[in-house]
Amino acid sequence: DGRKSVVFNVLFLLPISTICVSNAGWIGRSISNLMPNTWDAAIKLDHVFTYVASIITTSEVVFAFLIAAVAAALMSTVDTLINAVAAVVVNDVYKPIVKNRSDKHYLKIAMIVSAGATVLGAASTIFFNNFPTLYEAHGFFHSTVVPPMVVAIFLGIFWRRYTTWAAVATFLGGAVLMWIGSKYPGIFIAPFDHGIVMDPDHPYTYIRALYNTLICLGVGVIVTLFTTPKSEKEMEGLTVWSIEKAREYYKGSKPNDEEGEKVEVEWKKIEGDDSTVSFSKSDMEKMKAKVGDLVYLSDKRKWLGGLKSIHSVFGESHEEYGLVYLTADQLRQGL
Repeated sequence: DGRKSVVFNVLFLLPISTICVSNAGWIGRSISNLMPNTWDAAIKLDHVFTYVASIITTSEVVFAFLIAAVAAALMSTVDTLINAVAAVVVNDVYKPIVKNRSDKHYLKIAMIVSAGATVLGAASTIFFNNFPTLYEAHGFFHSTVVPPMVVAIFLGIFWRRYTTWAAVATFLGGAVLMWIGSKYPGIFIAPFDHGIVMDPDHPYTYIRALYNTLICLGVGVIVTLFTTPKSEKEMEGLTVWSIEKAREYYKGSKPNDEEGEKVEVEWKKIEGDDSTVSFSKSDMEKMKAKVGDLVYLSDKRKWLGGLKSIHSVFGESHEEYGLVYLTADQLRQGL
């Protein structure tokens, strides 16, 4: 499924996304060439989308719906990012420190983190007001924030020796060196500019990403070589070289790569609070499933789009062919 997702993203989603992002500019360019009297040459680049939409949609109602759809898409993206921040902070930072608390406690912490991330995100827009276009502000943000993240992630995945202190230094040391580069771009970033003329007001908005990536990479490699790496056992499942162990940790048991058939079954409610689901022995043989394997159960009506479904784990089998045993909690989640 992972390979299918990668292929689908590259061949379908990414081209569609590119077209969606670029089509307003393409249409605007065509209008300015074919109907110059209709086009306002003084229009700002950041306003091209709304201007094109106002020309194409002659109705104010349709224009309002179009802008509302864009606003909804942006809000959805912001909401997803806020949830991601909360999930990372709670699961990767807070839980390892404050253990064995109730879900209600962790949910409360996630709400606080979400509120803080929202305020911080809104406040950060102040620092981007002095950029002439939103595109340049966006480029500056990514050329500054992304390099240390990319370096830490890729070194962590592909280099067994990469240490925790090196990851910390990649961010902190990289941030210091990036700040120095932004203060003195003519000295530090200019050697990487590939002939790009430096704008004194916003020097090297895009090519600074190359400088930032290289200095973060340099810090990560140097600190790694001078710090003690973790043992081979501690690193199991954390790099691409032990991916099978990572799959085992994720699943909780050894992966089962045998490909079986899909089966259609009826459900039967049973008492208890077990988190597993129980199929008949013959159905499990058809699916080539073993106890402890992950399972996805979904309503067979495709038009529901998986809304009525649950993820679970195979439990011990039974003898009632064509039935799956589900608890009241599982039925409540899936139905």
